[in-house]
Amino acid sequence: MAEPHQGVAYTFIITLNDTNDPGRFLVSHTLEAGDIQVTTDGGALANVTTLPVETPSGSGIYVGALSAAQMGSGGPADGSKVTIRGRDQTSPFAWTDFFL
Repeated sequence: MAEPHQGVAYTFIITLNDTNDPGRFLVSHTLEAGDIQVTTDGGALANVTTLPVETPSGSGIYVGALSAAQMGSGGPADGSKVTIRGRDQTSPFAWTDFFL
């Protein structure tokens, strides 16, 4: 997988830790709006444009993407520090929070 670069769209891979079966990855789960957010250079959190989807189905491997704009493009938010936050928005929580 390519390394992230400022102002260039980036593909990332995550796993979700199952809260109902600790130590196991959650499979066959559909992420909802607000579950995955991004902050560029410490700015406000914003929903990612494209939610990660499980690929291949049933694997527990979720592939997501950040747009070039979300990776920063100069100016005050130059993209030198991009952080992805995962937080289940639906209670009861199916998976645990994470940062990437």
